[in-house]
Amino acid sequence: MIQEENYAFSFLYNSINNILKMENPFRGRTEKSFNKTLNILRKNILCNYRNILHVYSARWFSIDEINGIQMSNPHKQHAPSLVYNGYSMIVIRLLQEWIKNVNEFAVNIEKKVY
Repeated sequence: MIQEENYAFSFLYNSINNILKMENPFRGRTEKSFNKTLNILRKNILCNYRNILHVYSARWFSIDEINGIQMSNPHKQHAPSLVYNGYSMIVIRLLQEWIKNVNEFAVNIEKKVY
């Protein structure tokens, strides 16, 4: 389960990086929020998962081996901000869903242990 969560958050981390690489003149606040999210994912989630996997697992994919959502080239689109916002909403929704799932998993484990 931890390996699956690590892969899911790595996928989302790389998807956010892909969004940030897109050119969009209207990304100001979104970009700040995504950078903050990347920092939280890196420090508080992915590093912890990798530490656990290092102890208990012989082999897992590194974050570089996991692709994120591949973004289409917004330069060829008529509305690059619409494409940027669309990808942003998809990734934010996936991130919310995975955080909810992990939280429910942690609560269930805690109930079983105590």
